[in-house]
Amino acid sequence: MKHLGIIALAIGVTILLTLAACWGGGGGSGTPAFVASTVFIADKDTDEVFELYAANADGTEVRKLSGPMVAGGSVASFKVSPNGRQVAYIANQDNSLASELYVAPIDGSSPSVKVSGALAAGGNVFLGFAWAPDGSRIAYIASQDNATVVELYSSLPNGTGNVKVSGALVPGGNVFGFAWAPDGSRIAYIADQTANNVFQLYTSLPDGTVNVPATPGLVAGGNVTNFAWAPDSSRIAYIADQNTDEVFELYSALPNGGNNMKVSGALVAGGDVRFDFAWAPDSSRIAYRASQDTASAIELYTSLPKGGGNVKVSGALVAGGNVSRFGWAPDSSRIAYSADQTTDAVLELYTSLPIGGGNVKVSGALVSGGNVALGGSDFVWAPDSSRIAYRADQDTDNVVELYTSLPGGGNVKVSAVLVAGGNVSNFTWAPNSSRLAYGANQSTANVLELFSALPDGSGALKVSGALVAGGNVFVDSFAWAPDSSRIGYVADETTDQVFELYTSLPDGTGNLKLSGALVAGGGVSGNFAWVAR
Repeated sequence: MKHLGIIALAIGVTILLTLAACWGGGGGSGTPAFVASTVFIADKDTDEVFELYAANADGTEVRKLSGPMVAGGSVASFKVSPNGRQVAYIANQDNSLASELYVAPIDGSSPSVKVSGALAAGGNVFLGFAWAPDGSRIAYIASQDNATVVELYSSLPNGTGNVKVSGALVPGGNVFGFAWAPDGSRIAYIADQTANNVFQLYTSLPDGTVNVPATPGLVAGGNVTNFAWAPDSSRIAYIADQNTDEVFELYSALPNGGNNMKVSGALVAGGDVRFDFAWAPDSSRIAYRASQDTASAIELYTSLPKGGGNVKVSGALVAGGNVSRFGWAPDSSRIAYSADQTTDAVLELYTSLPIGGGNVKVSGALVSGGNVALGGSDFVWAPDSSRIAYRADQDTDNVVELYTSLPGGGNVKVSAVLVAGGNVSNFTWAPNSSRLAYGANQSTANVLELFSALPDGSGALKVSGALVAGGNVFVDSFAWAPDSSRIGYVADETTDQVFELYTSLPDGTGNLKLSGALVAGGGVSGNFAWVAR
């Protein structure tokens, strides 16, 4: 019996400890632990002083994450860590004349720490910063050691281990952009590191060691303009006028700089490759636009990552026609592209197999003057590759509506009937592909609201709440929760010109304000993010 009593006591202690962990330590207060669902920037406490906050899922608690601001200080930008436990942000928090990089726990349980190194007089951290894919480090560009020289650095999230990642720069040299390998193994960056105004591609280990050029010697006048890692981190593709000055072509190399190969095909005289190339999600091929066969026509091609297997993907173009934009299906099965392929100056939407063939028009018949919209969210694949959504004035000239199609064709309108003068402004897929959210002045002329609909064109519903007179949804700043359960948006829903953060269920019910009470004159910026867990 004595042993049974001891066992019962141990079980009881275990249960109490478990409950304490679940309900957050508050000295037995029974208060649930704070779990952040969204992070946002707002001048919530002091007008014109923008700080960083996190809100829980029902908006009952908001916590400030950024530290005390010096007079004139504000938060400029932030990024949540991949595991959703921390947030990095840039602010002139300690010096109103210098932007620096900080990290705070997502629940506000301890003060933020500065992770950028000590700045030279006049130095700054710039907005280009990024978490390593595993959250182990943060890379950023800054004029940290010299106010007139921009270099690449990385740091541990606790503020230690700060190192320079870019190599020694020639006088006048600077770093211009960087990207982590998807597996976090290396960081690639463009810099005029060896010769002033000669921009080449380099890679480095995250701790700043083993810095190597990823490009061979360039022809006189040549430069690398942009690059992208393969999704599997096996290679880096880049655009450069590597062999002939002012003739831009597509190349790829190993991360250590070896096995450099030209990927784009032989160019006609006067031809070149455009800068918007893209890897297939499975890293099997690279797609790119180029005036490869005809100097006056931009067409769509794909190639194997090491070159070879080069094929034209777009169909035969009418005189004057060009491919305007393209995008891979998430499963790499097809490529969608917009082009005035059949009629000059009439943009329509097509798909093709990645090796060419199977070319079909997926947008519907256009009214006279109609086009598939170009710019913004003109067309986007569903995350599961089941359909393509696009905006077009398909049925009425100058009335832009939202449609979806199957990858092989089969077109439906998704947006509901629009008020006179109405248009769909922007849209985004739910991460699980179940619905589309879109911004439109659908119900009232000149009043932007948020709606959602099923991909088959049924069930269009208003998501945003009833707006005060003069109110609008900020339609460039709405986003689905990572689990597709809710949609977040910024709107002056309650008070005209006072922008606050709201979330709603996809059917428009369960509307909640997350941003809490604002100081007079305060508001939420368009910059907010869901926390993935």
